[in-house]
Amino acid sequence: MARIITVGKASSKYNVLIAKNTLTKANLLSHIKTKNKVLIVTDSGVPKKYLNEVKEILKNKKKYYVHVLEKGEKSKSFSSYVTIQEKLADLKFDRSDCMIALGGGVVGDITGFCAATFLRGIDFIQIPTTLLSQVDSSVGGKTAINIKQGKNLIGSFNNPSLVLISSKFLETLSEKEFNSGLGEVVKYAVYRE
Repeated sequence: MARIITVGKASSKYNVLIAKNTLTKANLLSHIKTKNKVLIVTDSGVPKKYLNEVKEILKNKKKYYVHVLEKGEKSKSFSSYVTIQEKLADLKFDRSDCMIALGGGVVGDITGFCAATFLRGIDFIQIPTTLLSQVDSSVGGKTAINIKQGKNLIGSFNNPSLVLISSKFLETLSEKEFNSGLGEVVKYAVYRE
């Protein structure tokens, strides 16, 4: 059974579900039942089996599309942002549709920023696959892209409508990626004190 933590206030509240596996039909489909179309944004570093799990849940239920970014910080760019926005427009997404961010921090940041700015805001769901992104997506709705003058200079605060944290995703992380996430946990623990 998933642990549910509610984050945010008033209209910006969202639930964070935490368990070994939160990526289930019940969790995902109940949240997007009123959505017509879904765009899944992921990157080439996310194990294909995770994308296939999401696709399996959505098949026969929703019209879904997939956009795969190249793995790495370079994809958190203005050109990636424009490509995703144009894809949403070409697919005739409207405010009744949503996006899913399946991946680490880069995917979560750019998907959240695209969702915040397309039609002045559509829903998005975070499915973070690294410890660092699981921490970040749970505490605040910071979304951004990079420009040549610096990191995260263009962005917004845009809370997801749902965060699904599965600890099983951590089993595929390198020790370096896992330790980086632990550093983020310590940072937030220190900030709270």
